[in-house]
Amino acid sequence: MKIRHLMLATGAFLLAVPAYAQDGAAKVATCNTFKVIEQMNARKAFDADFLRRKASINAEGTRRQNDVTALRKERDDLNPASALYKEKNQQLVKLVIELRVFQEVQLAELDRFEKESWRDMYNRIRDAAQEVAKAKGIDLVLSERHSDLPNIEALNPDQVKAVILQNDVLYAGPKVDITNDVLITVDKKYVAQPK
Repeated sequence: MKIRHLMLATGAFLLAVPAYAQDGAAKVATCNTFKVIEQMNARKAFDADFLRRKASINAEGTRRQNDVTALRKERDDLNPASALYKEKNQQLVKLVIELRVFQEVQLAELDRFEKESWRDMYNRIRDAAQEVAKAKGIDLVLSERHSDLPNIEALNPDQVKAVILQNDVLYAGPKVDITNDVLITVDKKYVAQPK
């Protein structure tokens, strides 16, 4: 009888050990950040806003360039020895400098807008991945980058190595991929935020 109880206890213990090991193991998932960024509503809004801003800058730059061209023509039609030529030349130099300053400032502001927008999109994805992970009991979410090898005949060996080394997950089964869940969460939060 004691041996039977001992065998039952030992069997129960052995059955419990794998269950404990499974419960104690970290759960890992992957999220294709590139795919989420490409498909998220915030990215579509960013692209539209970026193109609108760029078109506005280009339109103003073209208007200013036309002013420079018109003033240059006025100046060139004058006698270079005249006082009016010198006055128009000073105005032209001022306009050219203002155009260059305008272009540099606007490009810097557009760059800043783009960097801040990308940072915001990444933070949205990271927050959504954390929310999905907590809901699914996931301990670690890896950002998966997957680059298919293009036609390697068109690449030199260093380029082939670079493409291969960009992949940071060698294999992930569909059960660990939470990309779509993250995308849904990001978009729900984006739609719900006050505009």
